[in-house]
Amino acid sequence: MNGGRGFAWRQILSESGLGRLFLSGDPTSLQMQAVLKHMIADARRQNVWDTSLDMIRYAVFDTETTGLDPIRDHLLSIGCVEMIGNEIKDTQFETFIKVGDDILIPHDITELTGIHRYMLKDAPPLNDALRSFLSFLGDAVLVAHHARHDVRFLNKALHHCCNMKIEHRVLDTAVIAQVVYESERPWTLDMLIQHYKVKVTDRHTAIGDARLLANVWQLLIKDCFLAGYDTIGSLLEQMVISGNASS
Repeated sequence: MNGGRGFAWRQILSESGLGRLFLSGDPTSLQMQAVLKHMIADARRQNVWDTSLDMIRYAVFDTETTGLDPIRDHLLSIGCVEMIGNEIKDTQFETFIKVGDDILIPHDITELTGIHRYMLKDAPPLNDALRSFLSFLGDAVLVAHHARHDVRFLNKALHHCCNMKIEHRVLDTAVIAQVVYESERPWTLDMLIQHYKVKVTDRHTAIGDARLLANVWQLLIKDCFLAGYDTIGSLLEQMVISGNASS
């Protein structure tokens, strides 16, 4: 089973990127380099384009931010759930991110997400949060809802820290549902939650929405098969034909 190995580590953990991202005074950095170089070498031999959707390793993720503009706004938290095919694993990732005292957390964001400044006091700084997140991702195929928003914030943060960007394959469930159900517009997450009758808990938290989306993606994968899309390649090809390709 390929398990999704192949897309991420070719560039995001390039030789030049390793030095900037992982060699930050960590005494285990040499060991980390060896592990990551092995992963890169392994990834070069892998490809998920023709792999069945139910055989791929996914990282279903969500972020919470201070606003909608990645230029002036900032990451507050990241949540991620691992899936192998349509099996939701117990392995999850969750982190708050420390922000400077000069960064405003708007009241409406606090009301929506429940994130208060005091909750970020002991959170890891951006560099450490990103390092932990990337280590969790490995070379998984990323899954997000309205993925462009989350990826733009991650890319801004990565560019700021180490002049890198996400190179993972990214699947947007909003667009996939639009293609599978032949809809005129992308589906909202709430629409999919209602459609699949997913129990809602911890809505508008990064880990809560990642868990909800994992449950949605588990069922949406089955509908992809029913609609005739059994690989990432066949799904993305149809998204290109319909003009909905986003990754």
